[in-house]
Amino acid sequence: MLAAAAARLGQLAGQLVWWVFIVIRWAHANFVARPCDFFLDSVLGSWEEAVRVSVRESFAWMARAINGLSAQAVSLFVDPNYYDSMRAGRRRPTAWQASCGLLAALPPPCSLARVFGSSERLLYEQQQRQTEILLAAERLHAAGGILALPRRRRRWLGFLRWPFGKWRAAGSSSHGNSHEKLGSSPGLSPPRMRRSGSELFDRPSGYAMAEGMQRRGLLEEGRIALELAVTIVFDAVRTSVRALLLLRKRPKWEPAGGYHGSSWFSDWTGGERRATRGRARQRSLRAARTRSFGVLEDLQVWTAGYPLEEHVVTTEDGCILHMQRIPRKGSRDTVFFQHGVLDTSLGWVSNGIQGSQAFAAWDQGHDVWLGNARSNPPRMHANPRLGGSRYWNYSLNELGTQDIAAQIAQIHAVKMRELRPGSGYGQAGGAMERAASLGAPAGAVGHSLGGASLLIYAVYCGLAGRPHHLRRMVLLTPAGYHANYPSAAFPFVYLVPLLMAGLSWVLPGVGAPVYIPSSLLRYIAFKFSHDLQQIPGLNELIRAALRLMLNGDKSEWDRALQMPHYNTYGMPAISLHTGAHLIQLIRTRRFLMYNYGSAAANRAAYGQDTPLDVAASYGLLQGLPVDLVAGGSDGIIAEVDVHSHYEAMRAAGVQVTFKRFQNVGHLDVTFGMKEEIRRYVISRLLLP
Repeated sequence: MLAAAAARLGQLAGQLVWWVFIVIRWAHANFVARPCDFFLDSVLGSWEEAVRVSVRESFAWMARAINGLSAQAVSLFVDPNYYDSMRAGRRRPTAWQASCGLLAALPPPCSLARVFGSSERLLYEQQQRQTEILLAAERLHAAGGILALPRRRRRWLGFLRWPFGKWRAAGSSSHGNSHEKLGSSPGLSPPRMRRSGSELFDRPSGYAMAEGMQRRGLLEEGRIALELAVTIVFDAVRTSVRALLLLRKRPKWEPAGGYHGSSWFSDWTGGERRATRGRARQRSLRAARTRSFGVLEDLQVWTAGYPLEEHVVTTEDGCILHMQRIPRKGSRDTVFFQHGVLDTSLGWVSNGIQGSQAFAAWDQGHDVWLGNARSNPPRMHANPRLGGSRYWNYSLNELGTQDIAAQIAQIHAVKMRELRPGSGYGQAGGAMERAASLGAPAGAVGHSLGGASLLIYAVYCGLAGRPHHLRRMVLLTPAGYHANYPSAAFPFVYLVPLLMAGLSWVLPGVGAPVYIPSSLLRYIAFKFSHDLQQIPGLNELIRAALRLMLNGDKSEWDRALQMPHYNTYGMPAISLHTGAHLIQLIRTRRFLMYNYGSAAANRAAYGQDTPLDVAASYGLLQGLPVDLVAGGSDGIIAEVDVHSHYEAMRAAGVQVTFKRFQNVGHLDVTFGMKEEIRRYVISRLLLP
C-alpha cells in the first residue's frame, strides 16, 4: 500500500516537474524570448544600422572635407575659379525646395534649358559614338576581319551576360593554348574577329582600361572594413545574449540550393574563400590583396575580339622575354611596337579597338608584334646564377643590343617560316615573288625609352655589319637627348652617380630594381590612385603638383597607375643602371652608350676609352627612313630634345621627318593616344 502511494506520489511529482518546465518554457518563450528577439532583431538591428550609417557618413564627410580643402588649395595656387566652378557643377536643391513638394522644387526656366541642353548634347554624343562604331565595323568588315552585322547585333544582347558567359567559354577551352588557337588556323584570309558586347572596347578613344571596371579605393575599403567590424561586434553581442538567455540561434541566410559560386571563377577573381576538401578556408592577407584588374579582364583586353599569340624569346645574354602577337600570318607588312619606361606591351592596346595603336595597325593589314623589355615579368634568366640582384645589372645598352635584337630576330625567323613557298600563308603571285618577300623587313614603332632602344639597336647592327631587318622606324618622343629634363629629376642628377659609385665598389656586378617593392605598398598606392578619381579636388591638386614637377606635362599620370600591369603582384620596373644611364645622358647632353666608369672597362666594351656616341653614328642609318614625333606639352622629353635627333640625322644624311603635335603630353602617344597621332603613325607605316 505504501509502495503504491509512493509510486503515485512519484508520478505526480514528475508530472509537476514537467508542468513546471512547460510553464517556465512558456514563460521564457513569451516573456523572455519574444522581447529579446524583438530587441536583438529590431532595436539592436536599428542601432547597428545607425552605427553603420554613421560610419558611411563619416567617410563621406571625410571625402567631402578633403575635396573641399583640396579645391580651395587649387583655387589658391593654380586656378582661381576652380572652387566656384566645382560648386556650380555640384549645386543641389535647397532644403525648402525639397520640403515644399514637387512644384516648389521645380528648377527655374534657365535650369530647365540647361538640363535639356545637356540631354541633347548627351544624345548627340551617343549618336556620334554609334556612327563611329558602325564606321569601324564597315572598315573591319571590308578588311575581312569581322563577322556580319546582323550577328553582331545579336551579340550586343550578350552584354547582359558579360563577363560570366565569356569566362565560362574561356574556361572550357584547352589549357595553355587558348590564345594561340585564336589565330593559328592557316588560310589566305586574315583571322575573323570575335567581338564582345561590352562597351569597353567600342569607345572611340580615351582610357578604356581605366573605365568600366568595378574597383575600390582606400577610403571605400576602410569604410567596408569598419562596417564589417560593426557587424561582427553586433553579431557577437547577439550571440552572447542568446547564449546567456538560452535563446535559439537564428539560422543564417544562404542562397537557394546552397550555391556559393563557381570555385573556378572565385579563384581567378580573388574570392575571399576557396574550397579545400569540403571545408571553407580563409585566404591569406597577401592573397586577399587582389590586383586592381583581374586576370580575366586582362584576357578580355588582350583579345578584344582579336587573335592573340604569345612567344617566348631568349636573348644572347640569357634573359627570357615574352612577346605578344596579333597575327596576320599571310601578311607581308609587319610592325613591331616597343614600349617606354615603366610600361609594358599592354600600353599599345589599352584604349580599346578604336583608340589603340596596335589594333589600328592590325586593322590596316599589318602583322602586329608587341615587345617587352627585360624589366617586365617574367624576369627570368637561362642561367640561375644570374638571377636575383645580378639580373638587374643592365643599362640602356642591353635593352637595344640584346632585347630589341632578340625580338626582331624572332619576328624575322617566324615571318620567313610563314612566308616561305609551300607554307600556305603566302599570297598569290608565284614562288619567285614569295621568295623575294622573305627578306621583307618590319616597321618599328618605339615610345620614349623604346625609341632610344631601337636607335641603339639599328646603330649596333650597322657597327657589327649585321642586317637590322627594319623597313622604317616611327619614334614617338624618343629618349637619348635630355638637355631639358623635369625638375623632379634634379636631385637624382647628383645622388644617383654617388649611389652607383658606392654600389659598384661594394657589390660589383650587382644591380637593383627601381619600383614599389612590397605588395602591401603597391596595394596602398594603387588603391590611393583610385581614391584620386573619386575626389576631384585632390585629384586636380595632385595633377597640378605633377605638372609642376614634370615641366608642365599634361599627361594623366594618376590614371596610368590604374593600368592592369600595375597591381599588387607586380609592376613594370627600371633597373638602377638604366636610371644611371639616363642621368648620364642628362649630365653629358649627348646620346652616349653607358659609361662603365673606367677607361679599361669602356675599352673592353667599346674598344675605346670613352663610351660610343650613338648620335655620331647615325650615318649607319642611311637607307632606313625615320619619322620623329614630338609633343608640344611633353615635359619628360622636350620637343627641342627630339629635334636634336632630327638635326643629327639630317647632318648624317638619314631620310628623316619631324612632326610636332600641339597640346600632346608624354603619355598622349600611347596610353591616352590622340586620334591625330594614331592616324599619323598609321600613315607612316603604310609608306613603302
